[in-house]
Amino acid sequence: MGAVLIYIVNFFECKNNEITLPNIRKNVIRNLNNLLDSLSMKKAILIFFFSLAAVCSTANAKSDKDETIYLLGASFSFSDSVVYFTEIMPVDGAKLDKKTKFLLHRQYYAYELKDYMTFQENMPGRTSVIYFSKKRSKLAKTEAKIKKKLVEKQGKTVRYLGEKFKFVKP
Repeated sequence: MGAVLIYIVNFFECKNNEITLPNIRKNVIRNLNNLLDSLSMKKAILIFFFSLAAVCSTANAKSDKDETIYLLGASFSFSDSVVYFTEIMPVDGAKLDKKTKFLLHRQYYAYELKDYMTFQENMPGRTSVIYFSKKRSKLAKTEAKIKKKLVEKQGKTVRYLGEKFKFVKP
């Protein structure tokens, strides 16, 4: 069993610690002859497939790219009848928690909008809310529901910040 582990480690041994697919392929081919000499063919094929599966799984984990998450912000005050909305905008590099599917660092995006309203628009004391989704269309439906509720039921006025405000990845 110890010899098998040594051979598996040798599959991944590369010069200058560069673990790349071409280097791994060279080492696999070089060490495959050693495996065939010391083990039976059945064991060698089994070890080869296990090591190939390990290489494929690590390659898939590294190629996991960031998804584009769309954000929508709203800023309101209980003493003001105007609610300010940001445009629906993509934020590259924003990530969702794998377990809860919540936006990571969502409080920073809310503070970003709150600080903008306080310092750039000179409207302190506003509450900022962030909505997020992987799909722009889903977020647009959420925005329409919120606007309808604010305008029809609460008598609020909706204004957009337009191009003046952009979310930045924290």
